[in-house]
Amino acid sequence: MFCRLHRNANNARGAAPHKPVLLLAILHEIAMGRVTRNLVALTPELLASFQTHWHALVPLNSGWQPKLTYPFRYLQKEGFWTLVKNGHPTPVQTKHEPTLTQLAVLCDGGRFADDLWPLLAESHTREVLRSHLLATYFSGQPTEVSEEATTSYLALQAETLKKQAQAKFRLHATVKEQSTDGYFVRSKLFPKVVKELYGFACCVCQASARLGNSSLVDGAHILPFSEFHNDDPRNGLALCKNHHWGFDIGAWSLSDSYEIIVTPKLINDLVYVENGKTIVQPKDPIYLPDPIALQWHRENILK
Repeated sequence: MFCRLHRNANNARGAAPHKPVLLLAILHEIAMGRVTRNLVALTPELLASFQTHWHALVPLNSGWQPKLTYPFRYLQKEGFWTLVKNGHPTPVQTKHEPTLTQLAVLCDGGRFADDLWPLLAESHTREVLRSHLLATYFSGQPTEVSEEATTSYLALQAETLKKQAQAKFRLHATVKEQSTDGYFVRSKLFPKVVKELYGFACCVCQASARLGNSSLVDGAHILPFSEFHNDDPRNGLALCKNHHWGFDIGAWSLSDSYEIIVTPKLINDLVYVENGKTIVQPKDPIYLPDPIALQWHRENILK
């Protein structure tokens, strides 16, 4: 089945390389331990792996564009891949080709056939399948794509995210950027970048408990992402889940000098949050919460 993939083709560009590149990227993600069960989600790491495999294997003059949404959706036609939502198959039928951000909302990810997944999870058979994909679709091309290339791609996107703090802070969403793959990656990287800027600790209480990949601390938006789509680091705070809850529902906010303002409506039992206390701030003042975002939060969220 892997050597008979249905691929879009035309006389000028030949057969599309998207599906074999996606499969190679998924095999890489499994090998790196980032996909550990039979559900492949749309993650920054998968996109980075897809992009790095594409640039290593597909000629620059191929005429094809490295759009991950295409193979992620249409791999369903091969008979071994199903998109799922809440544990159930979903057709994901849209009038127009969805962006990565939209597709990630429409489905939780893709799932392989039950009898295929054990072969992908085992290193020897995974290598057999990987070699077969390379020989079938990319004869003579490099056979190794380093993890460093994937890491570099993500690091570049994180730095692009941080550079937003050098521009004028915007209160309105930039609609055009929402369709790009870079926008998808940066929006997913936002929590990690914000937590890193605050030393992976809550800026209110300094809680920093972690277990494996799970953390007590969130990278929280000041302006709600659903409304503003703003992933500028100055629109972020590192908050433990307790203080994230209170910030989002308006139990407390911040002054322009970063002092906590507690609503008088809060039943502040056991001093959940201390009025007038100054939060712990990022080491680099360029990433301090922007006053425009804080003012909006006080006027629209604080009870």
